[in-house]
Parts: sequence; structure tokens; C-alpha cells
Amino acid sequence: MSRTDRHRRTRGAYTAELAVALPSLLVLVACGLLVIASASASLRCHDATRSAARALARGEPMTAVVAAAATAAPRGAAIDVARDDGMAEVRCAASVRVAGLRAMRVTSRSVAAVEDDATTTGGVP
Repeated sequence: MSRTDRHRRTRGAYTAELAVALPSLLVLVACGLLVIASASASLRCHDATRSAARALARGEPMTAVVAAAATAAPRGAAIDVARDDGMAEVRCAASVRVAGLRAMRVTSRSVAAVEDDATTTGGVP
């Protein structure tokens, strides 16, 4: 078999291999971006709920707690704050977007025991 015959038989093979490999590579890159974005959003939600629950347990005003949580949370996150039965609970839920598409939703929940203050115990420790 001559060199020209072999060249004719393999003509277009590289193009076909590239046509198969390129979409696979793009899918792998998109999956990697999704993992990074979801991990980042999850950590930000966790930080927001943890700091807000501690602030609420210390007795800070509800508006300050919500503002602090909204600052730490990912953009567009839904934040729910509740305080009852000696417990402060904060929940955060955010949608993760990759390339403008909503891919998944991450959530976080933190609970802290409400600290006793001098007014509820009458000044007695």
C-alpha cells in the first residue's frame, strides 16, 4: 500500500475524531463549572445561616440579622429567619446557575440556642 493510498483512506478521520471529542470535552468543562458553582453557593449559604443564627441568638434586631444574612448569601437567595422556644433558626436556599441556566438548588440550615439576657431573668444569673 502506497503512502497516497493510505492518506486517501484516512482523509477526514481527524475531523470525525474532533467532532466526537469536542462535545465530550465541553460536557466535562460544564460539569466542572457546575460542581465549582454549587460548592461555592453551598458554602456561602452555610456562612450566611451560621452567622445570622448566632446574631439572632445574641438578641440582635431581626432586620439586622436578615440584612447580614442577605449580604453573605449568594445573590437571589431566599432567607427565612425564625426565633421561638429558645432557639434561633435560619434557612437559606439559592439556585445555582451555570451559563445562565438554572442547574440546581442548594440549601443550608443553622440553629443556635438563644442566650439568656438580664431582662428575662430579672438580673439574676
